[in-house]
Amino acid sequence: MEIITGSIPWGRMLDVTVMHNLTQNACPPRPEAYMPVGHKPSDRLWELTKKCWASEPRQRPHPTKVWDELEKINKQYQSNSLTLMNTHRIPDNDKTPTGPVSNSVPASGELLASSSTQNTRKKWFEKLSSVKFGHSTNPTQNALKPEKVETVNAKLQRIFKIFQRRRLQHERTRERSKIMSAKRELILLSEHDEPGGQGDITAPRSPPHSIQSFITAPSPPPSIQILSRCESPVSLPCAFDDSTDPNLIPDEPRSRSPISNASSISISPLRRMLIIGSSYRDHAQVKRTFSFETLDGTVEDRNQLKSCFKARNYSVETLFEEGFNRKRALARVAQFLEDAERGDVRAIVFTGCGYTDGDGMVSLVPPECSEKSGAITRSEWDQNIRNHSHPGVIVFSIMAHCFSGDMMKQDLDHQSWDAPSSVDSGTGDGPIFITFAASDKTAYESQVTRDLGFQLASSVDHFIYALIGAIHSIDAETGTWNQFFEAFEWHFQRARSCASWMDKPETPGWRLSNPQTPRFSASELIRLSAVF
Repeated sequence: MEIITGSIPWGRMLDVTVMHNLTQNACPPRPEAYMPVGHKPSDRLWELTKKCWASEPRQRPHPTKVWDELEKINKQYQSNSLTLMNTHRIPDNDKTPTGPVSNSVPASGELLASSSTQNTRKKWFEKLSSVKFGHSTNPTQNALKPEKVETVNAKLQRIFKIFQRRRLQHERTRERSKIMSAKRELILLSEHDEPGGQGDITAPRSPPHSIQSFITAPSPPPSIQILSRCESPVSLPCAFDDSTDPNLIPDEPRSRSPISNASSISISPLRRMLIIGSSYRDHAQVKRTFSFETLDGTVEDRNQLKSCFKARNYSVETLFEEGFNRKRALARVAQFLEDAERGDVRAIVFTGCGYTDGDGMVSLVPPECSEKSGAITRSEWDQNIRNHSHPGVIVFSIMAHCFSGDMMKQDLDHQSWDAPSSVDSGTGDGPIFITFAASDKTAYESQVTRDLGFQLASSVDHFIYALIGAIHSIDAETGTWNQFFEAFEWHFQRARSCASWMDKPETPGWRLSNPQTPRFSASELIRLSAVF
């Protein structure tokens, strides 16, 4: 339009106004003085122009198609011009007049004079042709002003480059959208195959608020819930940031083997896992009662645990995102343990909110708990498991919440688990209890990534993240507990390093001021392969 008319369409409007008009499918008025209605090349050119102004990018033609269409329109114009000339030429059998002819009166053999409309059409189509093919229909004019043609050609090249850049940007955006949609569909499919699983990770996250009277788990400090503000100074596996942290592990642990395949895992159809938890997304009353926020990371905890332990021949059940209370949770655990026999493994997971009162009494918070008296106390939880566990059954507790260090706590610390007597474990008269607990005090969740371009990264509990990473890092048949805990510590510090990096502008040295120490205990020594 600018080339044809000599002025920019909507040239006096602000860019935002132009964008608004285009999204509303509004177009600049047709310049009929240059593009007369009823003239076929003009009509085709106007239709092409309107397509280029479409509000949806996918409705706009590709630049190469625009180029081809302009060539066709120009050829149509040239063909029409030749037809017009042939129509008004003297027939071959007519005689040319021999007498003198006045200059003011056209002879019958001359071309008929063009109308004003034909002159207008010729004017702008010659202009378009000169831009398109680098020459003018008037050789004299072309010879006098070659720099004008070069200027127009350069302008057309710039327009073509802009078309190309926009096309590439649109294709990249469309590819990223496809990848994000595929990831979202995979996550949703993994949720639908579980009984009662109704976690909705596509719902908008709740805004961060300050946590005052009670600290919950695995919810982090508010600023960590938000993917933060600057690019990573180094790639994540290479270095951790807080060099003053005494628990820092600078290098990846040694003796790391690939993920164990199915052939390296002993087949055990009697391995079962029960995942209990909630994000409390739709339970405003319990969040007000215990003063905590929605725990988005619990959804990712469930998904990762299911995937990891199914690969190790566990059948996985869930009591997750359902409106369960204390009575239902305790009854489900009792039922889960009741039919276990010697040699069976029963893994019980709780991921959600932990609470402690003024007397230091630790409790688990079910989603249906309008009063603090409705929480599950540590003594109730522990006694329920002990009452329904049979001799020789391995009861593996994974407690991913605040104040979990005393839940199902046993006598043997993990530092002595590789003793020689562990080879013949499981021969006693009672059940075998092994407990992994996230923290004596506060536990945290955050996004475990430094890729600011990946907006779909989910929050995950740091303790669960490290547990899954350690399980994937070792061969359970040949590895040792020492190797497992070395890998766990590396992944745990990696998760906390991400949280520290994201929160660093507001809280320098986040890991030092927000300590977390997981606890591991057992009633008897068992082999690593017994549970993994």
